[in-house]
Amino acid sequence: MFDPTLTERERRRNKYREYAKKGAEKYVSRGSCRACGGDKERQDRQHCNKCIEKRRGQNKARYDENIADGVCARCGGIREEKEFRDCRECRDRRRGRVLGRLYGITDEEYEELAAQQGWACWICGEKAGKGPGKKLHVDHNHKTGKVRGLLCSSCNGGLGSLHDSMELLKRAIEYLQEFDT
Repeated sequence: MFDPTLTERERRRNKYREYAKKGAEKYVSRGSCRACGGDKERQDRQHCNKCIEKRRGQNKARYDENIADGVCARCGGIREEKEFRDCRECRDRRRGRVLGRLYGITDEEYEELAAQQGWACWICGEKAGKGPGKKLHVDHNHKTGKVRGLLCSSCNGGLGSLHDSMELLKRAIEYLQEFDT
């Protein structure tokens, strides 16, 4: 049911929660672990704690082995950059999914917005670089969910620390002017 009072982001979150709830309901009726048939400690899970821990150990061993060999942790392909656990293609695909889920924009829209800003932070003008922590962050209005622009990590953190409040920002400017000698 469409609710016009909700933002696009809230509608997507509600839809996701409905899917997650339906997925969990499939396993609620089962009282036993899918792997070993033992009793489950939590009814919303598929496996008992013992099997979950066993799988985590197997996955961690396989993950550590793959990382050492330069294999992508997601697709099993070859990683070009050794400092990342995933290959470039998997990282880009994941970033596109995150942008869509959190901000309602596609990877292409992000690239277009970055090109409009000259691949630089909207506030300070710092150029985006390659590598971890060098991408521009999507800044959005927390009330409406609307994307405002792209910011560097420092400016994005600064706005977040001031709770996106214009009043606090004005007071911070007054403070800096007061002690600017």
